[in-house]
Amino acid sequence: MSHRGQTTQDFAVGVSVFLLTVAFLFAFLPGVLTPFEAGPTASESAQAGRVATTIHTNITVAGYENKLDQTAADAFFAPTPTGNMLRTRLSLPESARVNVTIRDSNETVVVLDGTTFSGGERYTGQPAARTTRLVRHGSETYRLEVRVW
Repeated sequence: MSHRGQTTQDFAVGVSVFLLTVAFLFAFLPGVLTPFEAGPTASESAQAGRVATTIHTNITVAGYENKLDQTAADAFFAPTPTGNMLRTRLSLPESARVNVTIRDSNETVVVLDGTTFSGGERYTGQPAARTTRLVRHGSETYRLEVRVW
């Protein structure tokens, strides 16, 4: 027989188109099929920014750029503030959940002179508005993280 139904080039083009289509579907469809998850609202973002600024102002030395006032920080974080305590101190609505933590460069919660610099509700990765500020203590620079959800 001298007539061929398919050439090698036709086969290669067909398989390439098929593989590209399958690759596209695997890359695109999971994002389409994933349930929609609400992110932080504008209100939560504003609350996180306001809370971060308030706490940063209260636990740093006035007139010194980001220098941690350990006495003020100890007073804020000891005893460890609960979510209700933070909502009351920071005038947040009852529906707000808040977490305040100071972390070092290794993402570890900072503990100075026995005071753990963390408080509020436990943050477990849920969508939240997050604001950070830097604070210095000696030669170390830490990150004040405020999350509101």
